[in-house]
Amino acid sequence: MDFLIPALAVAVIYSFLSLRVIRQYERGVAFFLGRYWGTKGPGLIFLPAGFAGRNLPDVSLNADPETGYLLYSTVDGGLLAQYGGTSFVAPQLNGIAALLGQASGGRLGFFNPMLYRIQRQMGYGAGSPFIDITAGDNWFYAGARGYTPGAGLGVLNVANFAAAVNRERRGH
Repeated sequence: MDFLIPALAVAVIYSFLSLRVIRQYERGVAFFLGRYWGTKGPGLIFLPAGFAGRNLPDVSLNADPETGYLLYSTVDGGLLAQYGGTSFVAPQLNGIAALLGQASGGRLGFFNPMLYRIQRQMGYGAGSPFIDITAGDNWFYAGARGYTPGAGLGVLNVANFAAAVNRERRGH
């Protein structure tokens, strides 16, 4: 019986640490075992403590080493190798954020809420900032209409996204 109170305390602490808040911009992104499960509104969810995180993309950029980037060096005599991966893509997204800030006349800060809001408002198609990835796969997830765990919202058309950001900042 002496173990009952500590065990109960551990269970309460574990339960408390397992509560997570779904923010408004994450609304609608609900997956179970890698498959679309349904829509989810903002609020509390139970996520086991120690869970590694969301681990899903918001947008897609080309990180595949097979179709990625050729590295040339004039000093070393030309083509060195072909590379890919997040080490190439993360600086590109940072550059996109810098271009968006420059185009809108100020810093954007954390723009994920705006990203999902604009996608919900404009969807996909002509004039949209989002190009849906509906074909192909990344070995784990196949392309499909809308948000997918392998490609997120799709590829950004940066010019259209900058225009949408400017419209939102002006209140239109």
